[in-house]
Amino acid sequence: DMYAELTAGGNMTYRFNRRSSLGITGYGSDVNFLTKGIELDFQEWARTPWGGPFGAVGLSGSYGKSWADVFFEVTRSFDSMDDGGGGIGSIIRGVGTFGTHEFELSGRYYADDFANPYARPIAAPDQLEGLRARDEVGGRLRYTGSFAKRWNLRANVDVWTRPSDFDPQAFLFLRSDMKINDQYRWGMWAEYRQSNLEGSQCRLFFGDQFEISDEDGNPTLCNLDRMAFTGRLRYQPVRKYWFDLQYRHNIYDGGRHDLSAIGIATAKLSDVLRFRGRLRWNWDDIEDNTNLEQSVWAYFDLTYRLRAKDRLRLRYDYFVFRDDRASTDDREPNPEHWLWFQYEAKF
Repeated sequence: DMYAELTAGGNMTYRFNRRSSLGITGYGSDVNFLTKGIELDFQEWARTPWGGPFGAVGLSGSYGKSWADVFFEVTRSFDSMDDGGGGIGSIIRGVGTFGTHEFELSGRYYADDFANPYARPIAAPDQLEGLRARDEVGGRLRYTGSFAKRWNLRANVDVWTRPSDFDPQAFLFLRSDMKINDQYRWGMWAEYRQSNLEGSQCRLFFGDQFEISDEDGNPTLCNLDRMAFTGRLRYQPVRKYWFDLQYRHNIYDGGRHDLSAIGIATAKLSDVLRFRGRLRWNWDDIEDNTNLEQSVWAYFDLTYRLRAKDRLRLRYDYFVFRDDRASTDDREPNPEHWLWFQYEAKF
């Protein structure tokens, strides 16, 4: 009951063939606040631009031949903000396929005044005034491949910076999955990430003591470097029963360590009845039990298929906080017990 937003737009695309096209897309939005007796607007760090109407118009295209495909898009945003007015966002992506191997190379640029809340392009997880795809220039290289139908490999290298404040950042990811035999599968992956966070995002990593806003009410910023290592093993003695074990260890700059361990058991008891149980232990900042969360969460799920599109589900959850934070001492109840009963029908 706070505001109403009216959005209208359209797309027109001409396809030269199955892999080549050229199109134009545009939209406009206007916000009307419904409150009486007070003039309201969005904060500067809100996802929606403030000040009045906003929108965007963009040109997109694709071209493919043989083993390669290229895609591009260039967009101009428009808004009514006093310090904005809109800016340019652009992305180009190329994909090459060689048998069971695929390479993807992309580049992106988003001006610091590019404010398009409905854009979902490739972008780093940091934000500027509520939007990821803003004030950023970067490139990404990805690889996906399989060997001998048993070993899958995925790799990702993503680097970016802010044009307004040169501060290079990176995200590196490598994952390997292998089917050892019909009963055992394992997977291992590692990642390294640099991120610039703001506001409540910082508190998730640095604890309740972190001040999420300054004296003027603006979100405070924080830098975060993280390495993570994960291992996963699946044991499937028969086709209808399998067990998964996973362990993950995070290492942050400053020496903080997080860990989590998960066990999952799944059983297809019949063609219409499935059971699943999951146990997770999560411990953030293992050297200081008064700073962040340590918890144990278990659930048991029983799903019964009444018909092809109808399902009956019964689930029990057990959740307990095990850390020594003041908020945990004041929590009532702890542990928590949840019982879910759900009926789902699809048409």
